[in-house]
Formats: sequence, structure tokens, C-alpha cells
Amino acid sequence: MGFAYPAALLALGVALAASSASAEEPQPSAPEKAPAPEKAPAPEVKAPAPKPAKPGAAKAKEPVPIALSIEATSPDPPWKLRLVNTGDRAVRVPADVRLLSLELALASTKGVKRTHKCAAPKAMRPSSFPAKRELYLEPGESYEEVFDPRLLCFGAATDALAGGTKVKPTFGFAGYGAKGPYAAQGIDRPEERAPVRTIKADEIELPAALAASVGHGGALDTLPMMEREGSESGPPALGAYEAVDRNVAQLDIFVDRFEDASSPRDITLTIRAVNEGRRQLATLVRGRMLTFFVEELAPDGSVRSTVECSGQHAPHAIPIEMMQDLRPGQTVRVPILLAEVCPRDAVFLRPGLYRVTTKLDPNVRGEGLEVDPYVADALARQSALVRLATASGSYYDGPPRPGAVRTEQGATLDRTDTPER
Repeated sequence: MGFAYPAALLALGVALAASSASAEEPQPSAPEKAPAPEKAPAPEVKAPAPKPAKPGAAKAKEPVPIALSIEATSPDPPWKLRLVNTGDRAVRVPADVRLLSLELALASTKGVKRTHKCAAPKAMRPSSFPAKRELYLEPGESYEEVFDPRLLCFGAATDALAGGTKVKPTFGFAGYGAKGPYAAQGIDRPEERAPVRTIKADEIELPAALAASVGHGGALDTLPMMEREGSESGPPALGAYEAVDRNVAQLDIFVDRFEDASSPRDITLTIRAVNEGRRQLATLVRGRMLTFFVEELAPDGSVRSTVECSGQHAPHAIPIEMMQDLRPGQTVRVPILLAEVCPRDAVFLRPGLYRVTTKLDPNVRGEGLEVDPYVADALARQSALVRLATASGSYYDGPPRPGAVRTEQGATLDRTDTPER
């Protein structure tokens, strides 16, 4: 028969065993604080690697070595344009002064700066390379051309051609890009030099005008002119010119200083007949009573030729009701289309500058007139400068020719004496 333990003793043994097991198991310690993570270093910024050059890509080429200069000993003509090949290979250039443009900066007055941009009219300026003016300059060779600056600086810009004015010349074609036309282009190994569309020159300052200049009785003023009268000023004031006797009638003729025309048929002059005396006069001013002396001006400012254009004067056919009384200071304006007065085959045959002087012959004597008209001739106090953009003839007489050649010693040789290269 088995031995039975009391229930209380069995419960005590179970409790002691459980406490002993718990004492042997390690107690969990307090959680330790984790260390802060270290900051990651900033990434290193590397410069972008250069792109590999494309196969066959060429380096930027140096421009064609060509030098431009302007020589002006006076604000008045003539001026001289000079292109010089400063390189060691031949250069192709358009030898045409109409491709020249000027930027004028007048001496500042009262803190105000005035500028003018001068260029030939669009109809006169070549838009593409002028084949007839093609010129090849060998190393050291130059091209020189005498010109009248008023061909470019016309109208209000003409008066800016004065002492102290600064001039920035530019030669060539407007626009940008690698395509032509070019102002200078290499012909011997052109891959070595880049062609240029425009050529710039150093700025120059105009000296003071000479004693006998264009505006002060010089070579271009063979007739009594008004000095520097602006075309916008209108007729002069009453009594602007002295007469032998101010109590007599006096009729003076005036015309605007400048006329810009695209063709001979567009040349229009507005004649102003002004009673400069202090007495009323009776007269008749019509186009057929006017005579025009047209002078073609050479590039150096001299007169190349003179043509007289006269209307068909018929004084006996003038009725009395056409006579007009002019009070002192009153003006009569008569527009004239010169193409209707001047013969087409004798004048305005080439583009360029012309000077036109007007003369009025108001001889209106007739048996049927019961008035005492003004019959004296009246010569214009001022000439008109006409710039003609196009005509039937050419601006140049012949093909261009190169000028002097520089030697290594700095001397110049005439092209005919240039040694063979």
C-alpha cells in the first residue's frame, strides 16, 4: 500500500521549487540609451566632365586681317576711305564707298549728347556683293577712295559735320551670321581665316573747318548762300537781307537745303519767293519763269559738270487776273518737278550729289497788263543739295584698282613698281 503525503506539504514543495527557479533566472536590466548616429559626410561636388569634342569639329578661326581707316582733314569734303590687307595672303573685298556708314557724336552742349547715324540710302547701298566692284588685295596692298561725307550724312546730319564731332566708321554689310555677303574674305586657303561681314575703324575727331569751307564761301559755294540755314526754319524774317534801298520792292528766292530722291523723276523743289522790301509789289511766279543751274558734284566736292534747265517763258500770254500783289514779308510757294524742266539726256545721269541753284525771271511785260509788275531777276539766296539714289548710269566710271603696297621696311611702292611675288 502506498504512502500518501499531506496536501499542505505538497503545495509547499511546489512553491519552493518555483522560487528557486526564479532566483536562478537573470533579471532583465534597464535598457541602455542608444548612441546618436553619426552625421553622414556631405557628398563631394564634382565639376562636370568636359564633353568630348565631336569628330571633325574645328576650332574658332581668326578673322581675315583687314584694316579700315578714314582720313578727314576737315569736316568738308574730300574725305578718304582706306582698306589695307595686313595679312600674308590675298583678300577679296568690295571696293565701294556706299557700303560705309558713320556714327557721329557731337560735342555735348549743356550735358546733352546728340548722335547721328549716316548711311547711303537703301536704293543706293548694295544689298549683295557688288561683282563690278570686286577687288583682290595682295598682302600689303590697299584700296583708297575719295568721297564726299554728305553722300552718307545727309539732311540734319550734314550740319553735324563740324569741328569736334567724333566719327565711328563701319564698312560692310548689315546683319549677322556665317553666311555672306562679306566685307573681306580670304581666297588663298580660306579654311585658315574666317570671313567678316563688317569692318570697324578707330574713332576719329573732326578738326575745325578751314577758312574756305563748304558752308562759308568755299569750293562748293560759288554763289551767295545762306550759311547753315535749317530746312525746317522756313522763310527768313522780313529784312533778313539788306537792299540798296529798303523802300523799293525786292523779291528774293529761297529753296530748302536738302532734297533726297530715289530717281530723277522724284526730284521736287519747292521755290519760295519772298517780298523782302517794304513796299508792295505785283508779280507772277510760275514754273516756266524759273531757271535752274544744276551742278554735278564729284566725290572730292568739285563741280564735274553744269547744265542749265529753263522753262518755256511766254510773257505775252499772261492774263492780268493772274498777277498777284505781295505785301512786305509775304511768300509765294511754287513746287517744281525738275524732270519736267531739265532734259533727260543731259542731267541726273548717275547717282550721287547735285547742287541746284534757282533763278527767277518775272518778266511779265505785256500790252494788256495795266499794272507795274516787278520785272527784275531774282537769284536764289541758297542752293539745294540733291542726293540721287538711282539713275540710268553707274556711280563709278570704271573698275577699282589697288593702291600702294607696304614693304617690310615701312615704305610704300606704287603697284606698277611692285616686285613680283
